Amino acid sequence: MVIAAEKAVGFAVMSGDRQIEVETRNGLAWAHLAGFTPAKEVLIILDEQAEKNPDSPALEGFLLMVKSFVEALLGDFDAARRHVERGIQILDELGLQHTAAMARGVFGWIETIAGDHEEACRRFNDARQGLEDSGDTAYLSTFMYQLGESLCELGRYDEAASAALYSRDITTPNDVLSLAGWRLVLARTLIERGEKRAGHKFLAEAEDIIRKMEGFTRAWLGLQAASVHMAAGGFAKAQEWLAEAREDCVRKGATALVATVDEKMALLQRSQFS
Repeated sequence: MVIAAEKAVGFAVMSGDRQIEVETRNGLAWAHLAGFTPAKEVLIILDEQAEKNPDSPALEGFLLMVKSFVEALLGDFDAARRHVERGIQILDELGLQHTAAMARGVFGWIETIAGDHEEACRRFNDARQGLEDSGDTAYLSTFMYQLGESLCELGRYDEAASAALYSRDITTPNDVLSLAGWRLVLARTLIERGEKRAGHKFLAEAEDIIRKMEGFTRAWLGLQAASVHMAAGGFAKAQEWLAEAREDCVRKGATALVATVDEKMALLQRSQFS
C-alpha cells in the first residue's frame, strides 16, 4: 500500500499537476497510517511532508487530519483535538467541505480511541451531515458503521442497528473496512437482543473479511470483533482476537489502543471467573 502510494506521488510530481500531487501526498499519509509504519515514525513523515510543502494550505489541512489520528493512537488527545480542529478550520476556509466533513469523522475516531463515545457520536453525526450534503458514500459508510460501534458501547442498540444498516446500504464491494464493520455492529446488536444465531452469522462473515486484511486496520477491526464475542459470551474467541490486536497495536506503537486491549483483557478475565 505504501509503495503504491509513493509511486503515485512520484508520478504526480513529474506531471507538474499541483492538485494531484497534494491528493497523492494525502493518500501516502493515510497509507502510512493504515499500514504498520510505527506511529511515531508516521508523525516524522507527516512533519517532513509539511516542511517540503509550506505553500499548500490544502495539504496542511489534510496532514493535520492524519496527524491528529496518529496522536490519538499515541494517547496525546489534547494535541489530537487541537490539530484536527485546526485542520477542519483550514479546510472550511478553503471551501473544501467534503474533506472538512472527513476531518469531522476523524474527530469521531479520536473520541472513540479516547473512550468518550457520547462525543464520538456527536462528531460522527457532524461528519454524516457534511458527507451527505456532498453526495459522498465512501467515507460515509465507514463513519456510519463506526457511529454504530459507539452507540453499542452506550447500550443504544436500536440506533446502532440503524447506523449499521445505513452503512450496509451504501458500502461498495471493495470497501473491506465498512464491509466488516457494519457486520460487526449488526452482529452485536442482534446478540445483545438475544438473536444469537443471526448475530453469529454476521460475526462469522465479518471475521472472514478481517482475516484477509493486513496492516493496522486488521487490528482495529479485530478489537471490535473481540467486543462482539465478549457480548456473546465467547471468551476464548475474544481472547484470540485481543491477543492478535495487542500484538499488532504494539507493532504500530499505538499505546492508547494497547491500553484499551489490556482493559478488555482484564474485563474478560473478571467475566470468566464471575
